[in-house]
Formats: sequence, structure tokens, C-alpha cells
Amino acid sequence: MPEIRVKGSKKIILCETGANLLKTLLKEGFFVDNPCNGNGTCGKCKVYILSGDKAGVRLSCLVEVTEDLEVELLGEEKEGNVLTTGFMPEFEKEFREGYGVAVDIGTTTVAMDLVRLSDGKVLSQGSMLNAQKRFGQDVLTRITYEYDHPETGAAELRKAIVDSLNMELEKLCEEARISREEIREIDVAANCTMMHMLIGVDARSIGRAPYQPAFTEAKTMRAREIGLTAGEETIVYCLPSVSAYIGADIVAGVCVCGLQEEPGRVLFIDIGTNGEIVLVSNGRILSCS
Repeated sequence: MPEIRVKGSKKIILCETGANLLKTLLKEGFFVDNPCNGNGTCGKCKVYILSGDKAGVRLSCLVEVTEDLEVELLGEEKEGNVLTTGFMPEFEKEFREGYGVAVDIGTTTVAMDLVRLSDGKVLSQGSMLNAQKRFGQDVLTRITYEYDHPETGAAELRKAIVDSLNMELEKLCEEARISREEIREIDVAANCTMMHMLIGVDARSIGRAPYQPAFTEAKTMRAREIGLTAGEETIVYCLPSVSAYIGADIVAGVCVCGLQEEPGRVLFIDIGTNGEIVLVSNGRILSCS
């Protein structure tokens, strides 16, 4: 059984002969940039193999491990500079006791606000890169991962985002000096694919015609049901989507800005990893992506 040693790490990885180097490194928790999810097309998963028949700079997704290897990782995971502030219009709020968390899960980035529900004050903010990027940079590549791993893919993608949300929740609570048990509700806006992957629902139907998601309606569940660490009774509310490619993030933006009440014509544009446009014309709403 071949051994893999990663330069700068004391960890020794044992793997089956013929195992894929990229998949093995990712499974063991090492960062290797791979926007195409190991399809050999992006050229970003380069590693330097220090010895053996495969010595030199190689695309790790194309390397089969057939002998002991010493590998130097060439990429570094970078912190994202994520925008967490912006225009907030006036809208009616429901004041109550406890704390709430607003979460925006994008394909590339995630932003979170911890809010005191008694007065609507934002106590702390956080952001991060979406941890699912290790399975691909865009939604279709991540859906392809589910196709390639039908037994485990949905669970792996759910775990990646939930684990990182839990870490960020801990930071927000520490900054606000409250306990997680005081969080009453976590409200989530996300594109349709990310919403499926957050709660562990198979998203493969979104990637093939007729591009029909498993659900578009709002979902309410206990936080612990999907692995989020908060209070025993903390509720997670997932906003509704419109279709496979018009998600709850767009729905949230339209509702908070009250665009359906705007006179005349208004154009609402979301430029992200996936882009959407909403045209409001005297109360009629049209959208595309």
C-alpha cells in the first residue's frame, strides 16, 4: 500500500494502489485548488512531486498513486474579502425576545448577521468562502460531484457547508457575548442548488433537463436536523425559490426592497457566480438567469 507524505506535514497517508492523488489529498483535509472538480480542465490542482517516476510539477487530478510519493502543495487557501454591508431599506420588523441569524449562502461566498430580535440591532457580522468550493467552483460542477458519488455526494456537500456555518456561528456568538442556545431562529437565503445542498437534498435534477428542483417552497426545520449547533429548539427557515435558477436570494432581495410596490419599471440585478435579473413593471415581476 503506497504512502504519501506532504511536505511540511507530519501526516503519513496510506492509500490503495491506483488511487487518485487529488481525491486522496482532499479526503485527508489538505487544500488543493480544483475549480473543475478533478476533470483535468482547469489546470489549478498542480502539485510538485519530489521523487519517484512521477517527479515534477503535475496536475494532481491526473496522477494515479502507484508508489510512495513525497508531495509539495503549491497552492494556498486564501481568505476571501466578502462584502457584508449595503443599503438596507426601511421595512416592517417583528420584535421579540432572543437572537436570530440571517445567512446568505452564495456559490462562492457566505455572509452572516447576528441580530438582537428585541430591537433589530445587528450585533456581529461574519463572512467566509463557501467550503463546498473543494467540490467545484460552480453549481454544475458540484451537481456533477453528486452524479459521480451518488451514495455520498449530497451528504458530503451538506457537511462541508454546515461545518463552516457552525464555526462562523461560534465566532459571531463570541463577539456578541451570547451563547448559541440563545439563538431562536436562523433564516437562510441561497440560490436553489445551495439550498438543496445545505439540507442534504439530492440536487442532481437541477443539472439536467427539464431542470426541475426537488423543491422550491420554503422549508422550516430544527437546526439540529441538518447539523447546525444552536439551541435545542432553534428553528431554521429556508426562504422559497422560484425555480431551479431563480433562488431564494433573489426572492429575499425583491421582498426586502419592496420592488412589487414600486411604480414604473425597475431592474434588479444580482451579479455573482450565477447571475440573475428581475424586471418589475408596475407590479408585474419577470425574472431570468
